Order: sequence, then C-alpha cells, then structure tokens
Amino acid sequence: ALPETTFQISAPDANFAGLSFDASNLALGQQVVVHGTYTVNTDTLDTVDAASIYLRLQMVQGNFLSLTRVESDGRSGAFSLSPCCSLLQGAAIPVITNSNTAFLNVFGLADLRPQPTLLVLGLPFFLPDGGTINGVTVPAGSRVVLAQQVHQLQ
Repeated sequence: ALPETTFQISAPDANFAGLSFDASNLALGQQVVVHGTYTVNTDTLDTVDAASIYLRLQMVQGNFLSLTRVESDGRSGAFSLSPCCSLLQGAAIPVITNSNTAFLNVFGLADLRPQPTLLVLGLPFFLPDGGTINGVTVPAGSRVVLAQQVHQLQ
C-alpha cells in the first residue's frame, strides 16, 4: 500500500465494534478488494499501485471450540473457532457476536457444538496490538471475526 492509499470497509454496518482498518491490520487470508493501477512486469511480479483497499465480508468455515462469553440475549458474546482453512494454520479465531448476529440452525451462542461444522460470515480483522472487544480480551497478533451470521451445518 502507498501512503495515500485509502482503506475502507465494504460493509460498514457489520463493523459493530468500530474497529479500524488500515495497513497495520492486513493479514494473510483476508479477502480484500484492491482498486488501483495494475502494471505488468516482464522480469518481476506484476504490481498494483493501490488507490484504495476494501475489507469485505468473508466466510470462515471451522469447528466450535469453546464459548468465551454470552450475554443475557443469548446472541451477544464470543466463541473460539478452529478454522478448516490450512492457510490460517489452525490457529483458533475469536468470533465476536452481537444482538444483530443471525444464527441459522441453532438458537444462539449457548447451543453451539463442536460438530457439525460452522460457517461464519463476517469481517475478519488482524489485531497486531490486541485489545478488548465487547468485553472479550483479544491477544496481540490475533485474528478476530465480527460475525454477521453464524450457520451451524446439519
């Protein structure tokens, strides 16, 4: 990214924790959309001078590991997900939910089980410095997903 590159979130309503998105929290495995000037190079890799980079909603498939927090509404809170994607090297991902998170084939956080597999649709962030999101501590260097939808497969 160039110093003048703008960073935006393609689904701002899904960023219920108000996390920032910039060059410091780009990480392997995120799906982004890049707008810019594409240059074909014959002797080296092709390049893109990015004018803007958009973080988009992404589906993460994995298995429920543990419930971290659940609020009285049964939807707001967090759980740990073991991703199926080998690109993420099996590191557990905190999934943060809120009262607007849709749960499919399950009533809420307390009903999640290790099997069957989950599909989580949300915004994936990398937090180099960690932080606290909705009362859940996220360690430095962690990935986190703000879930718009949690779908337990049958």
